[in-house]
Amino acid sequence: MTSKNLFFRLVRQDIKKRIWCPIVIFITYFLILEVHMLMELDSIYKYAKDREYDLLHYIPDTLFGTKLITFSFIICATAFMCALGGFSYLHSKPQVDIYHSMPVSRTKLFWVQYISGILQCFIPLVFHVLVCLAIAASRSLLNTQSIVNSICFVGTELFIFFMVYSAVIAAVCLTGNLIISILGAGALFSYSTLIALLKGALFEHFFHTYISFGYEERLTVSPLGLIIRLKKQLPHNVEKGTFFSYNSLWQSIMLILIAVVIYTAAAFVLYRKRPSESAGKAIAFSKVEPILKTLIVLPAMLLSGLFFAELSGSYASSEQFRWFLFGAFFGFVIVCLLVEIAFRMDIRCALEHKKQFAFNAACAVLIVVIFRYDVLGYNTYVPLEKQMQSCAVSIDGLMEIAPPESITRNWYRYSDIKNYRLQTMHIEKNPSVMKLIRKAAKEGLHYKSINYYIGIEESQEYKELVEQQKNYTSITVGYNLLNGSKVYRHYIVDLSDTETVQLISEIFSDYQYKLGSVPMLSAENFYQSCPEIVCTSNFHEQRLRLNVEQQSTLSEIYQKELLKLTFEEAASTIPVGTICFLTKEDIKYHNYYNGYSLYDIYPQFTETIALIRKYGFDFNASLSVEEISEIRVRNYKIEAETEENFTDDNDYAVYTQKDKMKAIIEQAVNDRLEDRSFSYIRRLLNEEFGIEIVCTDGQYLPYGYTFRVNHVPDFVEKDVGEYKN
Repeated sequence: MTSKNLFFRLVRQDIKKRIWCPIVIFITYFLILEVHMLMELDSIYKYAKDREYDLLHYIPDTLFGTKLITFSFIICATAFMCALGGFSYLHSKPQVDIYHSMPVSRTKLFWVQYISGILQCFIPLVFHVLVCLAIAASRSLLNTQSIVNSICFVGTELFIFFMVYSAVIAAVCLTGNLIISILGAGALFSYSTLIALLKGALFEHFFHTYISFGYEERLTVSPLGLIIRLKKQLPHNVEKGTFFSYNSLWQSIMLILIAVVIYTAAAFVLYRKRPSESAGKAIAFSKVEPILKTLIVLPAMLLSGLFFAELSGSYASSEQFRWFLFGAFFGFVIVCLLVEIAFRMDIRCALEHKKQFAFNAACAVLIVVIFRYDVLGYNTYVPLEKQMQSCAVSIDGLMEIAPPESITRNWYRYSDIKNYRLQTMHIEKNPSVMKLIRKAAKEGLHYKSINYYIGIEESQEYKELVEQQKNYTSITVGYNLLNGSKVYRHYIVDLSDTETVQLISEIFSDYQYKLGSVPMLSAENFYQSCPEIVCTSNFHEQRLRLNVEQQSTLSEIYQKELLKLTFEEAASTIPVGTICFLTKEDIKYHNYYNGYSLYDIYPQFTETIALIRKYGFDFNASLSVEEISEIRVRNYKIEAETEENFTDDNDYAVYTQKDKMKAIIEQAVNDRLEDRSFSYIRRLLNEEFGIEIVCTDGQYLPYGYTFRVNHVPDFVEKDVGEYKN
């Protein structure tokens, strides 16, 4: 009993000694929680008539729903303050002697300081949350969801606090003075996340097959990385329910709990093993000093190299690498000297550890050689077929359709098209896929750039480079391995190569490829969720409302013709129009013209075209010259080359003659259809020319137009195909 009383008495004395800390925390939480909540409530009351739902709908979010991540960084600052304030006595020899002379074990001293810091955060946090709930209850705005959000908010923030708090304590126990402790705590808080970012930057700089999909593949064990993961798992749409009803969020919280245990155990062990005489030194454990130096110097060296390579502004890879070497050498020498000075607190010790310097230099050279010459074969890596379960292939520019992830009144978010395909597509037992991948990996094609200078367009080097790369396109591959891991690679293929085109054609004909590329094919009862469509042809656009039978028939016929579509047809045919299937959310939030869920209508889709004509829209309808007052045509290439000689009044030709307008209309292609076409058919379009059509009512058609290749009327070539004086 005496021991227990002593423990709590020591905790109480520590809080009194550091009373400034809980006071600062109390005031900060008051401003962030109560004051901010009252501001939000006043805003809700003020604009209540403009809101779609009643007040109770927005209260769960106001009460801690969206504050979680914003407040997390305040919690991190609190953890730093509590940890540094509670354990900073370890940096002072007199204070260490006083603490260690007390008739209290080190274990008890550790937990006294540890619990004291937790209470300094926990008590103000819980108090302010209860006050916020009381304010909501006094206004009759408290509901069950608000209480659930509040409990989860407090729990999650405390888990984050425990994690960061323990990590900072571990850093303090590892170091011997306040400045180094702050730097060490910052490093431990974010080191693995920064290393992951550096790794991605290096891979992107040196490996042309590298592709990143964000933090999903950069998960780290540092507190910062786990907090970022938590943020990414939070849904952004409050209207679809609570923030705390998602399994992925709970997985992130479980990782944080595991980190809490690891960092707390590490802090406790370091505290117990920490020599008392290490107070005032840079590092408390001399044996880990060389390791820490290497962990600092090598990343700093690589970062310096990347910085100078980027700063050079050069597009030539050889020149970039020369500047990378300079930056790496410069950064290595400077950081080595600074680290030695910081660890010894004496500038005379800058060159004291020459063996450490040589070892780090050897490691630096080895790393640069590995990246520069791809020693480990990153660019040429292709898993064995026996290692693969399935794979996914995303071909740039081909059937780029992405489903919406979530939607609100003022916010619409779509899946990344590549990411969607790589997650949903599972191609199995298609030999053409592996043949194409091995061919692409072996050829190692990648886009090359040369430094720009005036007149580069006329140089032979530039012309050869453009000619060589004009038929290049990108493919992204996701390997789903039997061990459960996923590997992503990005390749460049040449569409002028007959074998490559044949392999792509065979992949395109694979049912699994189309199933993973087109959301309509994989969605259950797709038509039932899309009661309206927006049809766009070369010159017209119309919105149609369909009944259930019409929706079902259209969906069935379109999917049938889409599955029959061959690569040769898709690559050599300009679509006659598009269909945008409007979901109920689209209609509700007036999102009628989104550009990510457009489905192409090819001339080969005769049944679909006939059916929609029956519903009231004709994709083959042209534009009558009687509806046009004038057509304007400009040459973008000449404008770019002679920009200073052109003004808004003379940089285009104007046509009002009916015969010329008719000739232009017959060859004009809607740029919206062009943009959605596969890049292989760019050769069918003359992108140098831009066409604007003005109707008789003075309004422009909402789209721009260009010509088909070799179908530019002679009079247009004469008028805008050469320089004007």
